[in-house]
Amino acid sequence: VFNIVAPMPGTHLYNLAKKLGLRISSQWEDFNYYAQRAYSNSSVGARQVKYLQLKALFVFYFSPYRLRYVLRHLCSLKGLRKLSRKISRFF
Repeated sequence: VFNIVAPMPGTHLYNLAKKLGLRISSQWEDFNYYAQRAYSNSSVGARQVKYLQLKALFVFYFSPYRLRYVLRHLCSLKGLRKLSRKISRFF
């Protein structure tokens, strides 16, 4: 839900990022929207973007409705595996 945007070559977002003067990586390994940014921006640092992503995730998953869902998954082995896969994507 809260991924770090990756302006893929050939897309409108990529063209817009280039027009705004963002430096975009030429390495495909950098286009991992779960872990890092494929571009650099002088006004917003990578640590701040990661912080905002994690903050949004915590606000979303620790809402009363979502918290019940997460706790239900903690009570079963299958649910624990599913939950750990989802969480591991972000680290």
